[in-house]
Amino acid sequence: MAQTRTDVQPPFSANQLASGGATASLEARTSSGRALHYYARLLVACTLILVAAGGMVTSTNSGLSVPDWPTTYGQNMFTFPLQNMVGGIFYEHGHRLIASTVGFLTIGMVAWLWFAEPRAWVRKLGWIALGVVILQGTLGGLTVLFFLPDAISISHAGLAQIFFCLTVSLALFTSRGWKVPAAAPSHDTALQRRLIWLTGLVYLQILLGATMTYRRGSRDSRFPVDVRPAAAAVVDRADRDPLCSSDGRARRVGLGNHDDRSHPAAARQST
Repeated sequence: MAQTRTDVQPPFSANQLASGGATASLEARTSSGRALHYYARLLVACTLILVAAGGMVTSTNSGLSVPDWPTTYGQNMFTFPLQNMVGGIFYEHGHRLIASTVGFLTIGMVAWLWFAEPRAWVRKLGWIALGVVILQGTLGGLTVLFFLPDAISISHAGLAQIFFCLTVSLALFTSRGWKVPAAAPSHDTALQRRLIWLTGLVYLQILLGATMTYRRGSRDSRFPVDVRPAAAAVVDRADRDPLCSSDGRARRVGLGNHDDRSHPAAARQST
């Protein structure tokens, strides 16, 4: 009668099997996180193209080349014949198509974050980006329906930069370098304050540029705030200051004294 051997050991122990399963799960999460990061980078690239396309629409004055929204000359935006995209229609309709692509990519980003991202604050940031891109599309449509009003057009341009920063942030926060930094993060509060101020000033410059750009074609193309009285006061004060006046500057650099005739240019004119 055959005897059954009971001393046969399995090829892998329970601990080894558990360790192997954990390693496989970690590799799967790492691969998914890497793919999510590359998807976020794709969204950044498409958003940058979208911002450039919007700038081309403004620079070529093509904002009203397609007078209706969300349709294009009464047709579905996605079925509008490509051969009809000529002149300003090419810029405006192309801008709409790129914007729609970015919107769909953002929806995909939010869905991916919801199922694969364990950090709640990153998932919330994705929802914020989706809300911003929806608001951005709505503002873009209102600029057409209300014939490019300054307030809506400037808001549309300013919000585009915010959305671009959000996409860059998502790409940064999903990167391996952010999750596993090579060095301990710095907590220099003075540097943080300076960077916040710098970011605010850069964004203010963007808004000022958008304001001057969109007011250029209006009846009053001047800056909304009249700075001429303040500038005149500064110039008048500088003229009264001996160190800032022309005579003062001449004395400081050794070009002459109170007698303007001692200046080489004045001497040539007198001759």
